[in-house]
This record gives sequence, structure tokens and C-alpha cells, in this order.
Amino acid sequence: MRLGIDFDNTLGDFVSLLREITLARTGFDIRNMRERYPDAEHPETIIHAAIGKERFESFLTEIHETDLTLQMPPQPGAIEVARRLAERHELIVLTARGTHESEAVHRWLERHAIPVRGYIATNRAPKAPHAIEHGLVTHLDDSAEVFADFDDTHPTVPALLAHPMNAKATRAAHWRSVEDWLAFERLVQSLEREQ
Repeated sequence: MRLGIDFDNTLGDFVSLLREITLARTGFDIRNMRERYPDAEHPETIIHAAIGKERFESFLTEIHETDLTLQMPPQPGAIEVARRLAERHELIVLTARGTHESEAVHRWLERHAIPVRGYIATNRAPKAPHAIEHGLVTHLDDSAEVFADFDDTHPTVPALLAHPMNAKATRAAHWRSVEDWLAFERLVQSLEREQ
């Protein structure tokens, strides 16, 4: 089977790296923004108010477009589970990053010895058409917004990874929620049995 996997906050822990950079450069700790400000529409609005939108967006750009990506720690369990899944399946990284932001991701994947069979950068475009085009049986992502285009007729099973930013997200009935990488591995095993 072909399995789609997001990169930022799914394979790699983007938020941890962003937290380190923001704290080191501004003294502002973005940890637990959702818990500290539960009524905020999106935690970024609080960060923008605290350190400035332009400054925050420059941090995001720097992580995406430079070797800072290589400093991103893996999500817990991601490396081990991805390697096991790659023994039986084709792993396809399906990321919203731009093609100009891809080199560091490829180097990160090599550094962590994750054998992916494909890499798709959507340049911030929707992922649903790419999932169909590449025959993904499932796609693991940390963002509920990504799955807005994965309606109940879409052939790819949306697997939403637990993440604080999804706490208030409305989930469609056909989505699968997975707490962590081990739960995703169990989902893949159940999909294998259905094949």
C-alpha cells in the first residue's frame, strides 16, 4: 500500500523547534498556547501580539527555507514506526511545503534513515488531489484543515494525528483519529486486512 505522511508536526516536531527559536530570540514561550488561551481563535494571533507578526513569520520562513529544518527533532515514535511501515509499504511524504523548501526535508529524511519512496510538495495547495493522483490508501497529518477536501467519497483514509491545535477541530465521521505513531501503525494494519 502507499501511505501518505505529512512532514511538519507529523514526522518532525516543528513546534518544538519553533518554540526553541522563539524563546531564545524573544524570551516569549509559545508552549501550551491552546491551554493558556483556550478562547483564542488560533494561537498564532497571541504570538503575533506578543512578538509581532513579521518577526514570527520570519522565524517560520527561516525554519522552512534553511538548514534549521535539520535541527527539528522527530515526533515520538515516528522514526521507528516509519521504518517498520517502509518494510511493507511505500511511504510518500506529502507536505504543504514549497518545492524551494524541499532540500532540507530530504536531508532530514536521510539523516534519520527513513526510506521514503516519494516526495510531494504541494506549495501550500490542497493535498486531496495529490493523494488521489498517487493512490494513497491513507494519509497521516497533524492538521484538521488539510482534511477539509477529503470528503466521504475520497479514496484516501484521512488519519488525523492528535495535536493541541486540533483540540477544537470538527472531525468528519470518516476520518480516523490517531493518538500517536503506534496508533497509526495499528490503523495501517487494519487497512491491510481490508485490502
